[in-house]
Amino acid sequence: MTGDPELSDRAPKDDTSALLRSISERPPSDAPYLSASTARYIVESSQSNIKEKPKERKVEDVFSDLPLRITRLLYDIAILSRGDYIDDLDKNWECMEQMPDFVSYTTRHSHGRETTSGRGNFQFNLGFDIGLGLSALTGTLSEDSRASEFLAGFTTAYSTDDFQRPHTPDKGTMNNEMDQEREQLLTQYGVEPTRYIDQLIQNYNIGWRKAQGKEPLPTKQATQEYLEEQVDEWFGICSHVRKELDREWASINEASTPGMSAEAALRALWELENEPSSDGVNSSAIARRAGKSDSHKGTVSQVLNRLSIDGKNPTTGVMSVFQAAEIVRYNGGGWVLTGYGQLLLYHVFVKDQDPQWIQENAIKAGLPSDEGQRWSDEASEILRQGVSHYSND
Repeated sequence: MTGDPELSDRAPKDDTSALLRSISERPPSDAPYLSASTARYIVESSQSNIKEKPKERKVEDVFSDLPLRITRLLYDIAILSRGDYIDDLDKNWECMEQMPDFVSYTTRHSHGRETTSGRGNFQFNLGFDIGLGLSALTGTLSEDSRASEFLAGFTTAYSTDDFQRPHTPDKGTMNNEMDQEREQLLTQYGVEPTRYIDQLIQNYNIGWRKAQGKEPLPTKQATQEYLEEQVDEWFGICSHVRKELDREWASINEASTPGMSAEAALRALWELENEPSSDGVNSSAIARRAGKSDSHKGTVSQVLNRLSIDGKNPTTGVMSVFQAAEIVRYNGGGWVLTGYGQLLLYHVFVKDQDPQWIQENAIKAGLPSDEGQRWSDEASEILRQGVSHYSND
């Protein structure tokens, strides 16, 4: 496998995740073809006694990119199928029949292999020509035993209709209500039992296992297998931090003082810090944004001191009341949110403490019914920085 991100060995969680990943990591243009000069030289030199070879590096680059080009072709066809653009088989054949007749003549003579069967049949000729190209890569049945396995898979694709999963959840197989046993098991693993994680497990158990010719597992086994084999350590860390965020917010009022609640001060700081060119926000600005006068700046400082390690004046001996990690910090020019603080307030003010957004950005897997990407670069970065600060604090 090459180092190209599109050919990553990292297994996707489902088909939507795989297709979206291939799109996001795909450059604007396709992998290089043989250049005109290199292709011409190979063809012409094969017909003469010229011993000089074209630049081997160029040829090797094209050869090493064949897996990538095949992957993109397969994904392009899958995406078109996903959008129902190739459901009309008659239209598909009309499109393919636009291929020039001389393609068969050219490929057969180039490979040095011919057949007398079906010469006047376009469908046969197309299948034979594609087979010639693929068999040149895999070897024929007499040349390599792996070719027989490849051919078995190829022909099986034309006879299997076992797994015709629609692009939306099949209500006959996908449960709309979460199984109580799964809910309890997720809780034991420290995972919030959301609809999202439930659907991922069902999709994996019913869809992917069936596609592999395996029977779906019972609820307990399916849940355990997904959590232990399909998600990584990062998901477990994020699940733990999510619980810490909720615990943190449940006790946030311990930092409040008469005349200024911790929530009001933090909301004002959050809003001000997200404005352009904010390198630090002073207590007076926070008081004004919270609807108070400048005279409340001392009260603001008292609140934020309690959510910081050193506070505004480290020598005064601040009594911190945060639970898991420092939420704010005074940098000399004003108050700033820490990475953990950014994550906490994003979780509360933007996501309304919905645990699902953390799961979506930690796993980054879609569901069959998704029309777009569930996660975002912004949310993923906030999560990454917040968890990093929590882990290092």
